[in-house]
Amino acid sequence: MFKRLRKTYFARAVLHTAGQSNQIGINKGLVFLGIGFGGIITSTLLILLYITLTAFGFVVFTVPALFVFLILSIVLMQRGYNYVNSYWQGKEGERYVRDELEYLIKKDYEIINDVPGNKFNVDFILIGPGGVYVIEVKNPTKTKDAKIVYQDGMLYVGPKDMDSKSDAFKKFRRALNKPNPLEQVRMTTEWVRRLL
Repeated sequence: MFKRLRKTYFARAVLHTAGQSNQIGINKGLVFLGIGFGGIITSTLLILLYITLTAFGFVVFTVPALFVFLILSIVLMQRGYNYVNSYWQGKEGERYVRDELEYLIKKDYEIINDVPGNKFNVDFILIGPGGVYVIEVKNPTKTKDAKIVYQDGMLYVGPKDMDSKSDAFKKFRRALNKPNPLEQVRMTTEWVRRLL
């Protein structure tokens, strides 16, 4: 029985679908969206109540407090939207990479998705005849007009149609550094190495 419990724990703790850990961020964003939306509805109703009460000569609360509440609600909704958008994009990127790696199963490789670590996750561990590989997925842009290049020890996203060595590309490029994917792969590779 203990052996079966260990297998069940392992299956729940380790065997995830591609992008599963991104769902936590999506859920957090949806909570922010819900609270923000509720705040907007509440503050709108309170403003209408204020207008109605002042029409009859009652003054119960101040309008500036309502507008502060309304602005905070809008900020929460914006934060929620950003969370959902960012994590959804990450989830889609991981699913895409999983689909691209699928053919390696026929070549005696095993793919382990979304392995949870201590305050981080490993997107993919690929195990096969060629060795053990750690894959970190980044999906920084939804547009197909962008390319990712390695320059000066960093990864950058920039316009696809520009020469990556040109000064114009350097003006438009954006660093992928929150967190630095190269450092992230080094850290997770070391973590996997210690597990083996």
